[in-house]
Amino acid sequence: MTSTVNVKHRFVLRALKNASAAVLITSLLSCGGGGSNSVVADAGSTPESPASTSGTVPFTASAAAAAAAKTSTELGEFWKVYGAETSFDKDWVELLTKLLDAEDKVVLEDYQGARDIINDVMKTYPLKQDNKPDATAWDVNFNKLQLRQLKSPLPHFGEPGMYAHLRMLDEITKFGVGKTINSAKPIQMAIVMPACSNILLKTGLTVLNRRLNPGIEADSYSAVRQSLRLFQSYLWAISGGELRLELNFYSIKSCAKIDRLNGYDYNEPIRQLPPGVADKTDMFWLISPEDLNVGNDAGGGSGIGKFEASEKPVFISEDDWVVKKRSSQGGGARTNVERRIYLPEWVQHEFFHHLFGNWREFDLEKTDHQWFDRKSWPTDFIGKYEEDYYSEALNRRLYQATPSIAQKLKRATK
Repeated sequence: MTSTVNVKHRFVLRALKNASAAVLITSLLSCGGGGSNSVVADAGSTPESPASTSGTVPFTASAAAAAAAKTSTELGEFWKVYGAETSFDKDWVELLTKLLDAEDKVVLEDYQGARDIINDVMKTYPLKQDNKPDATAWDVNFNKLQLRQLKSPLPHFGEPGMYAHLRMLDEITKFGVGKTINSAKPIQMAIVMPACSNILLKTGLTVLNRRLNPGIEADSYSAVRQSLRLFQSYLWAISGGELRLELNFYSIKSCAKIDRLNGYDYNEPIRQLPPGVADKTDMFWLISPEDLNVGNDAGGGSGIGKFEASEKPVFISEDDWVVKKRSSQGGGARTNVERRIYLPEWVQHEFFHHLFGNWREFDLEKTDHQWFDRKSWPTDFIGKYEEDYYSEALNRRLYQATPSIAQKLKRATK
């Protein structure tokens, strides 16, 4: 069975969120932390020993100080790109720094400390607890950032900025207080990275040759791990503490063949993994070398699919998506701070396409991206934003579902 994808490819441009917010492109798909292993497929190398397979590290005073120092450095780099901290709205800066601090505490498994921060944040920026279309403090905060557009380039945090981060941290910390992630059973994500791509453009006449952006493999895949770090804790929490996600990195020596005219068989690079790896893997992230903005702003796109005939999800993105921003997102490199805030939001978005497809009886995605149309929400759901929809789906449907989320996600056969 092939998995060639041709026309509909889900990718959300948050600044265009409306009934037709999904961008239709032709290259990939119908939407679509921690320690790790690393291996070059067919090279016979031995994977590195994982340092922290859960995406967390033990809490100590020194670890907390190191995390705070690292975040401070990342914020310093962020201000250098976008202007002095004092040029931003004070409340906006305070919200950003608090959420990054809460994330650091989650990684250290200081769930109570993170919960205290989230409770404090929600005093000023409460969750939307009704169905009224009125503006919220989150809208006001986002608009403050937009008003700054004439002064300098804008950072990209989604819309409304940082709300997805807050909702993920809220779910993690509500569950996490008094618990530890390392008692959970491991499930495996394989990050599959073809060394190069041959890209046939829609004209059918031009082939682009691209090599993997070196930023993907830099510093032991730190950009990829950073993109998944919060999601690792989130998956643990929504699985009821049963699962922890381990990351394994695989470099594929041969080139991916990406046909924007007829579709991309995104399973082909996965088939080139060492024998037995796919069977032992529960989900995949395929990172293909593509140009982010060739031909149109959608570039190669991003999305989610399934591996072969299995129910194993395959997250799909171009390499530049991890380390750069589209022109519609402001262009240029993604800073560490932007990646920490936005990439978990993208992973969450694609992940819920997968979850909703597993429980079709709930009609949570009866129509494509139905959460963008508030009128199509189930009548018992409250909130306003995409992330509210996900939280409502978890708490009103999926946490009570049979089989459970954990049972659905554990897909490895060996």
